[in-house]
Amino acid sequence: MKPGSWSGRIHCLRGIVALSIILACIAPAVACQPTPPLRYELSISSTDGGLVTTPGEGAFMHDSGEVVNLVAEANDGYVFMNWTGDVDTVAALNSSVTTITVDGDYSITATFVMAQISMVAAGAYHTVGLKTDGTTIAVGDDSHGQLGVGNWTDMIQIASGGTHTVGLRDDGTVVAVGDNSYGQCELGEWTDTVHLAAGWGHTLGARDNGTVLAVGDDYAGQCDTDDWTGIVQVAAGDWHSVGLRYDGTVVATGDNYLGQCDVDEWTGIVQIATGGMHTVGIREDGTVVATGDNLFGQCDVEEWTGIVRIAAGWTHTVGIMDDGTAIATGDNLYGQCNVDEWNDMVSVTAGALHTVGMKNSGRTMAVGDNTYGQCDTDHWPHLAWVSTGLLLPPGSTTTASWLSIPDTTPDISLTSII
Repeated sequence: MKPGSWSGRIHCLRGIVALSIILACIAPAVACQPTPPLRYELSISSTDGGLVTTPGEGAFMHDSGEVVNLVAEANDGYVFMNWTGDVDTVAALNSSVTTITVDGDYSITATFVMAQISMVAAGAYHTVGLKTDGTTIAVGDDSHGQLGVGNWTDMIQIASGGTHTVGLRDDGTVVAVGDNSYGQCELGEWTDTVHLAAGWGHTLGARDNGTVLAVGDDYAGQCDTDDWTGIVQVAAGDWHSVGLRYDGTVVATGDNYLGQCDVDEWTGIVQIATGGMHTVGIREDGTVVATGDNLFGQCDVEEWTGIVRIAAGWTHTVGIMDDGTAIATGDNLYGQCNVDEWNDMVSVTAGALHTVGMKNSGRTMAVGDNTYGQCDTDHWPHLAWVSTGLLLPPGSTTTASWLSIPDTTPDISLTSII
């Protein structure tokens, strides 16, 4: 036997060594195999009124930590409300297009509700309602087609004139129907609009740069708004126009026979409204100022306090107080001022001889002349939530304007209170 050599059952030893080498080689490979990822079940459903189109509805398996896109689409007459269920990792609960991060077994539901009324606008003898899905509804006089709003979509504000109706889309464009004798409906080229007003035969539009567009009857100069700047709200009377500046001052043009345009000295104003031949404004302290025709006492508002909304009809004025009750003054021949028993109100609008208000429950109230059915709003769907914002001049603390303006508004300083 040679020194340093093995003898005996060398072939067994060689086998053991070879097996050890093989195991040593494959062990790291086995140890390095990735652990299968945890998978969780995501169950998706919807209520009546719509569907989840992405990724669909049912049960889906996803890896832990996977971000899943969600898209919910409402049926006609409905709007998306929110996501409910296991929503801790849903990025935006109130958005129909969002994501969810799957890190457990989750069950979520897309909730839809019927489209509700979010805003009302009263014309001379007609009333128009804006639903929360951006569509519109109307009742009353249709002698000039002013109720032809049934196919309007994507609306964020409406205004009613003598015998015409205008609507503001969410992209800043404008649509109109009804009497166009004076060209008051020729708004097809308007863009970047943030607020509308309709008079007897003219239409005003405040733009996002604070200027104002005007079309229609101009016999008294009510469309002479070319030099207006810094405007955040407009109001149109029969033959006069009024604009609220971002600094709380007011400008007016048009017929001033009864002093309805004497607003030069007004300051601290947070909302304006125009009647047939009178103008009213809410100050930031909740008091009210008025000028113009006072034959029926429609300007007798000097003792009003705590006012947060205001509207003016042909010869009457209506206010909503901070406790939700209503007050009115002026001509009451048709009962248009019979609002003493109203409560829990959130907004108000006034036509020629009728008044329409909205309660915080969503119910629409109407009093006054109903010759054309302009007060027949009882069948309108209730309000789901108040969607009209509040725009106040800088430094204002009162919540006092129904002004509804999209997020992309004026290139000027504003304080927005929702």
